[in-house]
Amino acid sequence: PDKIPEMIGLLTRRLEPTALDRKKIELLSSRRVLKDNDAEYVKKLGSQLLIFRGRGGTGKTVHLLRLAHELYIDHDARILILTYNKALVADLRRLLALMGICDFYGRRAIEIRTVHSFLYRLRQYLDNKQQPPEQFIGEYPSHRKLILEQLGLIKEPSQVLIDKAPDLFDWDYIFIDEAQDWPDEERQILFSLYDYRRFVIADGVDQYVRSEKPTDWRRAVDVEHRQYVTLRKSLRLKAGLCTFAMAFARALGLEDWRLEKDEDIYGGRVIVIEGNYSDDRTLHDELVERTRAAGNQPIDMLFCVPPSLVKHEKKEQAPTRSAQDQDQAYSIVARRFQKWGYDTWDAVSEETRGSYPTSVEQLRIVQYDSCRGLEGWMCINLRFDELYDYKRESYPQPDQRKFPFMEDEKAADLFAARWLMIPLTRAIDTLVIQINSVDHPVGRALQAAHQECGDLVDWRTLSPKSEKALALSGQPG
Repeated sequence: PDKIPEMIGLLTRRLEPTALDRKKIELLSSRRVLKDNDAEYVKKLGSQLLIFRGRGGTGKTVHLLRLAHELYIDHDARILILTYNKALVADLRRLLALMGICDFYGRRAIEIRTVHSFLYRLRQYLDNKQQPPEQFIGEYPSHRKLILEQLGLIKEPSQVLIDKAPDLFDWDYIFIDEAQDWPDEERQILFSLYDYRRFVIADGVDQYVRSEKPTDWRRAVDVEHRQYVTLRKSLRLKAGLCTFAMAFARALGLEDWRLEKDEDIYGGRVIVIEGNYSDDRTLHDELVERTRAAGNQPIDMLFCVPPSLVKHEKKEQAPTRSAQDQDQAYSIVARRFQKWGYDTWDAVSEETRGSYPTSVEQLRIVQYDSCRGLEGWMCINLRFDELYDYKRESYPQPDQRKFPFMEDEKAADLFAARWLMIPLTRAIDTLVIQINSVDHPVGRALQAAHQECGDLVDWRTLSPKSEKALALSGQPG
C-alpha cells in the first residue's frame, strides 16, 4: 500500500522532451527521405534488401527511424524494428512516445522490440503453449534451432502466424538494427517468415557484442536484389570528438578505423580523469551544470560502467519468483548519485531496462555491454581501462588456451581495442573518460591522443583518498 502513490505517479507522469529530444524529433519529422528522387534506394524500396552501413555515430539508427516514420506517416505502413539491446529499445520507445506515434487502438504502428521477445512470442504461437520467459532465455540457442525446424515444416508460416496474431506478426517492413551482430539462425528465421525485400537493415562496422564475426545478410540474395548505402560522415560526434576518436584508435593500433568528420558540426571536448570519479562530487556537479548550461538536462547524460561497478542484492522474497528474479542488480555509482540528491535510471538492472526514463532529471546509467546505439550530449565512461581488460579476457581462445602465441595476444588486443570504440563514439558534445591508472595500454593510448589533439583534451588527476577514508565513505577504490 505504501508504494501505491509512487506507482500512480509513474503511470500518470507526463513525459517532457529535452532540447536534445526536440532536435531528434525535428530531424525524424523532416520527411525528406522518400521525396529524395536522387536516392536510388528510395526508388527500389520494397523490391530489394536495403543495407545502411557505417561505423558508430554515422547515423544508421537515425536513417532507420526517419525511414520508418515516413513510411508510417505517408503510407500507413506497419513497421517492426528489431534489436537485441533492451536499453536501446527503452530509449527508442521513449522517443516514439514523445512523438505520439501510436495507431487508433493505442498500439504503435512502429513497434520496437528485442529479437528475444519476438522469438519468444513466435515460439509460443508455434507450440500453442506458455513458457516462462526466463526459461526461454536460458535455453535460447536451442529454441532458435527448434523454431527454424518448425518453420520449415509449415507452408506459408507467415500467413499462419498472421491469422493467429496479426498485431504481433503482420508487418509491412522489418527493420533490423546492428544487423552485423546477429547469430545466423536469427537471420534464417526472419527470412523464413518474411520476404527479404521487405527488410531494411543497419550494418555496423567493427562493432560486435554477441559474436566475433559479422552476419552476412546478403546470403541467398542476388546482387540485383540488394543495395548498400554507405554512411561515412559522423552525424553524432562533433568534429573535435571525431579527431580525438581517430587519434585514440591509431594509438591502439587500429590503423583501419576511420570516421569522416563534419566540419560544420564544430566543437567537442574531451575530459580524461585519472583517479576515482566518486572521490570528487564537485567534478560531478560541474559536469551536470555544464549539461544544463548547454540547454540540456541530466537525462541527456549517459554513464557507462563495467561489471566491477555492478552489485547484486536480494529482492523481497516471493514464492512465484525464480532465484534470478529475486537477485536485483544495481550500480555503485547510481547509489552514490542518489546519496548526492540526484535521480537515476539505473539500467544495469534488467527490470529497469524494460522501461524508459520518465523524468528529464534522471541520470542514465548502463553497462558497457548495453551502450551500443545509445548516445548522450555528454557521455561519461567510467573505469575505461577495466573495459579493455574485461573484453581482452573474454576474447575466445581455441581449445581454451591462454595466449600461447603472439598472434593470439595481438588478436585479443585488437578485439578489446575495437570494443573500446563503441562507448568512445556515444557522445555528441563532451566525452569524459575515467581511468584507474595511466600505466595501462588504454592510459598510454589516451596520453598519445592527448599529445596529438592538444587543447581539445582536458587531463585531470584526482588525488586518491586513503584506505580509511574510502572505508568510511563506502566508496569503491
